[in-house]
Amino acid sequence: MIPGERIRQRRLELGLRPSQIERMSGYFSLTVQDPRCVISHSILAGIESGAIPSFYKVLSLAYCLRVSDEEILEWYGIDMASVRPLLRHRASSQGKRPGAPHYVPPHEHFPFRWPSEPAPPKTELYEIKGNGIPTTHELRFRYARIGAHDDSMMDLLPTGCIVQIDTHQRQVASFPWRTIWHRPVFLIWHTYGHACRWCQQAGSDLLLIAHPASHFPILRFRAPRDANIVGRVVRAWSAHEQAVIEFPSHNSTHLAQD
Repeated sequence: MIPGERIRQRRLELGLRPSQIERMSGYFSLTVQDPRCVISHSILAGIESGAIPSFYKVLSLAYCLRVSDEEILEWYGIDMASVRPLLRHRASSQGKRPGAPHYVPPHEHFPFRWPSEPAPPKTELYEIKGNGIPTTHELRFRYARIGAHDDSMMDLLPTGCIVQIDTHQRQVASFPWRTIWHRPVFLIWHTYGHACRWCQQAGSDLLLIAHPASHFPILRFRAPRDANIVGRVVRAWSAHEQAVIEFPSHNSTHLAQD
């Protein structure tokens, strides 16, 4: 039985409606002070249909369905009983070498001033001025803010978040990505504005594909006349105090660099 079916079966065993899951996950989110734990009706439908939830939503599901974290992770093929001792042993063996330099982790939070104004209704380019950005950074990376009404990528790119775009990565390619998390997301300019979506090339047409759990349809544009790829989404921040979301990098054989 696939994980989504197990989740649905357990929910029905407990007599829980999707609206109750949304309400309980909201309570769990407030308790742990992390909005990423909220499971809306549409997100639950996607999970039960086979979408892979984030770790935050897995923990929230465990709370709602009254199962342990180990049990729900086992539904996704992760045996924590065997993995945890291995991780602990590996962590305990990482002693510092004599004379080794102290490692300072990179800044995880949004490195610039977080906008005081609310997110616009639609996804737009977000211009960062000043802040001492190096010229090479300005030339390669751009930023966009996901619109308040744009949940086309669901929890992959939450509404209102700011995304970093690598303009050196603009070529669409098909390859066997392991999960939807590994499939490249692009920022696209089109005749109606901007959008962050998965893409597929069909001859001279560019298809913009939303998350399967969203209500957004597939859009089709003639490229480059009516749509252009600005670049690939490489990072995202849902709030200034939230850690950065790093999207998996892709091998050059899978995603060509300009």
